[in-house]
Amino acid sequence: TATLASDNSGGSLAYKKNPASRIEYGTATATYSGTSMTSGTAKVISSCSVNDIIEVAEFNSDGDCISVAHVTLTAADIKA
Repeated sequence: TATLASDNSGGSLAYKKNPASRIEYGTATATYSGTSMTSGTAKVISSCSVNDIIEVAEFNSDGDCISVAHVTLTAADIKA
């Protein structure tokens, strides 16, 4: 479960589990088609396993990717 602070002024966040390719800077949110993450709420990503990769992309108010993070899950990250 990840909780996001509401400090993303006018932008948005989205994630993909085990993406086939990594997002590139400037990619449009519509092209990315990840799962939207709402500020201030927890997200549960279903059916995760150790070594799954979660990609979280940040988009500016114009809908362009401005940053990305990748997290490789460990056993400690997964809750039953």
